[in-house]
Amino acid sequence: MSTHILKSHLRSNAFENIILRLLEKQPYLRPFRSALELLEILKEIPLLKKEIEYSRTEDKSFSKKKYFIRLIHNEKTELSNYIKSGGSIDGIEYSANYLPKYQNQIEDFKKYNAPFYFDPSTNRLAYSKFSETKGLKELPYVYDKFDKLTPKKLLTIDQIEKYVADVLNWQIKWGADWIIAPFHYSKNIGDEWLGIDLKLLEETKRYIKENNIKKEFYAGVCIDIEELTDEDNRLELVNRYSKILPDGFIFYINNIYERTTNESQLYGYIDLLLKFKRLNRPVIAARVGNLGLGLLYLQIDSFSSGIASLSSFSEEMLLSDRPSGYNMERKYYISQLLSCFDISKVAEILKEETSLICNCKFCNREIDIPTLTKYSKQHFLEIRTKEIREINNNHQPQVFILRIDKMIKLFKKLNKKFHWLQFKHLESWYNVFSKIMERNNNEI
Repeated sequence: MSTHILKSHLRSNAFENIILRLLEKQPYLRPFRSALELLEILKEIPLLKKEIEYSRTEDKSFSKKKYFIRLIHNEKTELSNYIKSGGSIDGIEYSANYLPKYQNQIEDFKKYNAPFYFDPSTNRLAYSKFSETKGLKELPYVYDKFDKLTPKKLLTIDQIEKYVADVLNWQIKWGADWIIAPFHYSKNIGDEWLGIDLKLLEETKRYIKENNIKKEFYAGVCIDIEELTDEDNRLELVNRYSKILPDGFIFYINNIYERTTNESQLYGYIDLLLKFKRLNRPVIAARVGNLGLGLLYLQIDSFSSGIASLSSFSEEMLLSDRPSGYNMERKYYISQLLSCFDISKVAEILKEETSLICNCKFCNREIDIPTLTKYSKQHFLEIRTKEIREINNNHQPQVFILRIDKMIKLFKKLNKKFHWLQFKHLESWYNVFSKIMERNNNEI
């Protein structure tokens, strides 16, 4: 290359922009994942070209926002009735320990073309309580039914390869639409489990490629929320996962409750999701309850929760066990308050504030306790589907902030009569979402 042409290249915006991107402080923001990729891009720069495609990494984000139902064993009939009535669902999240006892449920929902994936429940295997749950002990990747899993049992290449293969093949056997790499709970960034999980993720990527498996694979990220209140920790986490870059991410974050008033924790959680979103991969916020709706307004792809239940994840859950065949207490969803309440309390609220009475095809403006109880789950699914559709039509964050403000005013009005109505978490939502929207606007 002549001196004249070299100087022209050095003056070009394209070349200058490459240098600036290489100097990004955070590795996950750099567009080149290898020296070879950088070399290929440099070869393609025509003289004085101003715009180039920096990365060959495909943006795999969902084309629309989604809500995944974390289904439990006794909800098959109600979900089937909802679908048969004309309802639709985005997908299902199953807990691995419910199979194979409930395999017929999966076969039935396949008829409705409902995509699904598994929480492989691998994080539960590191706690002795796993031994009290028959479904967990029968999983093919549980090698000792009496001893819990520890990092020392996953140190050699052979151990890692076998564990990954067994976890993935089990999900493939049941026809999951995408598969989750084995993951475990880390108390902090320095936890030995986090290092193990990254090795397992790397092996997952290799196994899928070498065996020509035509399914996308997701990383499960499971860590304590307090660790995420420090931005340095959030940056380290996303940088470490960006080096492997799976097809998507699913987050089970300890103690992130939808009703939290800890604004630092809520901000740290949302900021972490948004940082991972910059990797151009689907981000699923698992078990976050109605907070998930707000996350969709901030460009997060999807969230999961139970049908008006199972609204959080915590290490405490890994230490506890529910008896087989248990029934969770039914709750009823009031969309205008973005909250689920005990049926008896809902009846009181609706008698006082008639504008909240639901006119969906299941409730049909009835407010008696038997009707609310019978159709609570179908009602929830009907309203949630409507909410997701509205978000896909307009997911500007200010829409959600206005909704929060309206809800706070309604809660205050009702609280004059019902002192048990709690809404302090909404004030925290308002502050955090407003801060994030302001930050995002400043970055544009």
